[in-house]
Amino acid sequence: MRDEAMNGFVSPAAAPGPADRLAELSARLLGGGHRVRFRAPGRSMHPTIRDGEAITVAPVAAEAVRRGDIVLYRLDRSVIAHRVAGIERDAAKGLRFMLRGDACGGRDAPVAAGQVLGRVVAVERGGRTQGLYTKRAQMRYSAHALASRLKGLIRSRFPRLAGRLQAGNLAGGSREWRRFEQKLQQEVEK
Repeated sequence: MRDEAMNGFVSPAAAPGPADRLAELSARLLGGGHRVRFRAPGRSMHPTIRDGEAITVAPVAAEAVRRGDIVLYRLDRSVIAHRVAGIERDAAKGLRFMLRGDACGGRDAPVAAGQVLGRVVAVERGGRTQGLYTKRAQMRYSAHALASRLKGLIRSRFPRLAGRLQAGNLAGGSREWRRFEQKLQQEVEK
């Protein structure tokens, strides 16, 4: 067997992938005080950040992070942008953040202050840059959070009703329900 390192060959498993390079470059740039902008894959932050939208991340000191902020953090060899759901200050373990995606049911594992790379400050949608900490954005997030809580409450307290809503069998069928959901989403996005 040839020695791959001696011949300058790196196996695909050992070669850094796009996520590795993004994590490393983001950490270096944000650590140097620069903002970064990239297209965020995934649906975990929907509707705040949609799959493939460009986000802008600014450097932030871990002590300046507040509940409700969306932070970019390093997890293994990749980066993830999730919302701060809680903050723990522990003498033994230091500052830790409880994070979750807006579209996710549960929280991520606690994140140490050293893993936080920056704060997501803007998202580009439809060719326009939208700040994430404006009154309008906060109202949109609050409306979404309330709707999610109501949905969970309906599912837990009224499972038969929830099943009918999901199947679209309530008062007029699924077409009307989908229209209602679309209009509500349009109003929230305005």
